[in-house]
Amino acid sequence: MARSQKDKWIEMVKKLQSYRQEHNGSCIVPAKYPPDQKLGTWVKNQRQLHRKNLLAKDRFDQLNKMGFDWTSKRDLAFQDQWANMIQRLKVYQKDNNGGSIVPKGYDKDPQLGSWVTKQRHWYKKGSLSQGRFEQLDAIGFEWTVTTFNKTPKRVQNNEDKWTNMHKRLDAYQQEHDGSCDVPQGYRPDPSLGSWVNRQRQNYNKGLLTQERIDKLDAIGFQWVPSFEDKWTDMFKRLQAYQEEHDGRTDVPRQYLQDPQLGDWALKQRRYRSQGLLIKERCDRLDAIGFEWTRNTANTPNTGNPSQDQKWTKMLKRLRAYQQERDGRSNEPKKNRRIKLPLRSK
Repeated sequence: MARSQKDKWIEMVKKLQSYRQEHNGSCIVPAKYPPDQKLGTWVKNQRQLHRKNLLAKDRFDQLNKMGFDWTSKRDLAFQDQWANMIQRLKVYQKDNNGGSIVPKGYDKDPQLGSWVTKQRHWYKKGSLSQGRFEQLDAIGFEWTVTTFNKTPKRVQNNEDKWTNMHKRLDAYQQEHDGSCDVPQGYRPDPSLGSWVNRQRQNYNKGLLTQERIDKLDAIGFQWVPSFEDKWTDMFKRLQAYQEEHDGRTDVPRQYLQDPQLGDWALKQRRYRSQGLLIKERCDRLDAIGFEWTRNTANTPNTGNPSQDQKWTKMLKRLRAYQQERDGRSNEPKKNRRIKLPLRSK
């Protein structure tokens, strides 16, 4: 008699527990672990299901109690490498008046110049992740390199450069109804958004001269960025949702009363799983009991009960199919008779 999916899952958990006991409490199983290659594949699939919010809460909790490593060694290595390069860039900035235009042939750290150039390249192609963009922008990364007659232009006097950026901010203000709040990554002038962010940082650290503070105050400069206000606003909307839903925070993506809230909550989970959510925000969400793993069993209310029931039923059947095939959802053509009903918008 064929074993149930639950029995199979319990068996793999027991195998993982045995592995953990033999490897000093580690749950990082190599993908091609010679004694049991299926175990390595199964562990990898659990991580993938978790990233896609498809892992059931009870299974997540059970693995979490074991000290399951949700990030693989390879992912950790990439994160460590990225963090290391950010620190090296900060050292360069400290030695070069906050600048981030590292020459390709920089003697003290040749690798840093190439790395910085790649970040600009990926940003222009639109392939730099939002989390990494925010990390670089937060330290005042200069997204464009000024050139003159196709050769790098020497860094001009700091005061002249500051005055030039102030003029560009003044021009931005005139085009945006008096606002000085330049978005980070402002496409027409990316370096302006970085410069504005750097003025706020220097002001908070007490590094901005009174003369510059006065010049910025004179044009109504916003010392607190609006994106922080936006995050706080979304946080308050989440608290309002909690009050109306028995303390729950698993906002459906198709939540009709506030469509933006579901996407925002999902992003917070994704940023945390990628290690990109800053500690302050993580702590604020933890304080209200934010559910980092969404309980997908809760049926979203899209305003059409009949469609919701059909969609949830089909989702359960798809999830059962995935569990039978190690998380895959690419069903063979001969089995593709089930059609998921479209969800109402």
